[in-house]
Amino acid sequence: MKKLIITVVFVLAGAGMCAQSLIMGCTATDTSGNITIKWAVGNIPVGYKHRLFASNSLNGPYAILYEGGNAYNPNALDTNVWVEYTHTGANGDIQQWFYYVQLYSLDAATTYTSDTIGSLLMVLTNNGIGTADLDWLTPYPNATGSCVFDILKQRGDESTVYDTTSLYAYKDTIHECGEQLGYCVQLRAQCGGCYHQSMWQTDIFTDFISPSIPQLDTVSINPVTQQVELGWKRPEDKDIWGYIVYVFQDGIWNVVDTVWGAENTHYIDTENSSEQVQQYRICSIDTCRNASPLGDVHVTILTTALPDKCKEKVVVSWNAYQNMPGGVTDYIIYASENAGPYMQVGRVAGTQLSFTHANVDVKSVYTYYVKAVNADSGFSASTLKIDVEFNRVYSQGSVLLRYVSVVDSNKLEIAFYVPDTINYKQFMVYKTIHGKSNFSLFQQLNKKGSAYYFTDTSVNTGTQNAYYYAAITDECDEVFALSDTVCNFILTSSESSADLVELQWQPYEGFQGRLELYSIERQTQSETAMQHIDDVNINQSDYCDNVWDYATDGAKFYYRVVAEEGKGNPYGFQDKSYSNIIEVVKTPIVWVPNTFHPHSEIAENQTFHPVLSYVSTEDYLFSVYDRWGLLVFKTTDMEGAWDGNVDGKPAAMGVYVYRVQYRLNNQKIEHKQGTVTLIR
Repeated sequence: MKKLIITVVFVLAGAGMCAQSLIMGCTATDTSGNITIKWAVGNIPVGYKHRLFASNSLNGPYAILYEGGNAYNPNALDTNVWVEYTHTGANGDIQQWFYYVQLYSLDAATTYTSDTIGSLLMVLTNNGIGTADLDWLTPYPNATGSCVFDILKQRGDESTVYDTTSLYAYKDTIHECGEQLGYCVQLRAQCGGCYHQSMWQTDIFTDFISPSIPQLDTVSINPVTQQVELGWKRPEDKDIWGYIVYVFQDGIWNVVDTVWGAENTHYIDTENSSEQVQQYRICSIDTCRNASPLGDVHVTILTTALPDKCKEKVVVSWNAYQNMPGGVTDYIIYASENAGPYMQVGRVAGTQLSFTHANVDVKSVYTYYVKAVNADSGFSASTLKIDVEFNRVYSQGSVLLRYVSVVDSNKLEIAFYVPDTINYKQFMVYKTIHGKSNFSLFQQLNKKGSAYYFTDTSVNTGTQNAYYYAAITDECDEVFALSDTVCNFILTSSESSADLVELQWQPYEGFQGRLELYSIERQTQSETAMQHIDDVNINQSDYCDNVWDYATDGAKFYYRVVAEEGKGNPYGFQDKSYSNIIEVVKTPIVWVPNTFHPHSEIAENQTFHPVLSYVSTEDYLFSVYDRWGLLVFKTTDMEGAWDGNVDGKPAAMGVYVYRVQYRLNNQKIEHKQGTVTLIR
């Protein structure tokens, strides 16, 4: 069926290309594939008719689609007549047609030919992947400039200009779920003010495309509620319906919850503990229940605090925050003291994962949390609060230096006592031989009990005073108790008369004022142990000993003084401190009788032996020989004497030779020889 419509329109003659005498307007394809062509004629001499040519190829061949019509005789030069013709059966939905119009005079002597235009052929493709793909052929195949095409979209009874493009293809991302959608492409004609329009094409479309991944801003622990809070940026997709929150547990990502509503971009996790590092990811879902891939992993920050009560500091550490948009530029450390307001105590670079809070009050309780921030975007994520209590123990008590005493003649024994009730860490002993100055560490031990004994073999006990004191430390190695300072006391002897020994000693400074007496001890050369000989009061520091009664016990006498503690020691001790032992050597006296009578009534004359005073028992030898030089008696016992018998029988009267060997003070061996007469 052919349809010809003539419309009168007014076009300014000075409108350039559109003021031609023959104007090709536009084409429009209806839902049946029929194509309506519009053209205009004007300023044509009287008596012309027109022909419409058509071809499905730009290069022809063209055939006359329509011919005839009345000759035009316009009344005014500024008037054009629009002509419409519908090309039925064109199948304009599957192929493109090209058209031009020719005007000719009745005598066929003159013709006017228009430009060629094409139909706007658009193909709609539904690939079932969530997009509508539109491709079309332009009605101006020879155009050199760009054209702007309108994309029309129909949903239900409404159609709108959905988008524009200068391309010959368009991809529409589907946000609908199983709906029939229609598409059409139109282009404003180059002249005439009409529109080229493709055929409307429809299909059932469903959104299969995953929505955009939502970007987590931060995963933070609320300092007040101590719960994990998530915040994220809404994707730009128009069909976002909600979000799914995931947490990583037992090696897999588990769904925590679903947040409905595109604008709801905040979530509080009330299920999972904030006291351990938690990993979170989210995805978005659209109205067709398509889910995006999971977003970046964000983790909660776990803070640890290592208090050092001895150095009065706290080292706060944390794990790195991951994937904050723009990265973490800084970590800010906050602290509250004794439940007071939180104050910023530190700020470190985003690459640093610890901070030392120095000069803290170890008597206080501190609470810390850390905030990861991006200084540019303002994003932040806080940690769980953590409490720090130092439990600093301030020890009290005392340490007792019991005594400093000489043992084994050349060693010093130093004894201390610390009550079991005292809490301490280390026991240290200091020593000096320079008066009471320039002390240095002598011994150091960890706590091992209450009684401590030390031996010092480096001191000359007869000439050197060694001073000692002890210190005990608390759990932070701070000294909190000192003992008294005490030294050994030295005993000396000065020159004395033949039978007297003069002793002098230094006062003993120990026992904290409880010194009761000095005990004087002596040992002769014939004794095996020291013997107590006298006591003197604490204000006395010398003593004179008459040794005449012990003249025959040897030349050497040994002395020491014992300082004895009285009652009143708070721990019940009554200790002693021994001085050094001195040796006093007396000058030996040897007298030998020249006659003895075994049967004398006087006992002293019945045996023969040297009369010895202060003779050393060392290397002593007494022997007697007859006139022929035969040995008749021999002894090393200073008490030994010859009774005048030889082999149990009385020796003959006569003269005998004796020899006495003994050691002098200078250690030289002395020999004395003479004769003795045996009388019967």
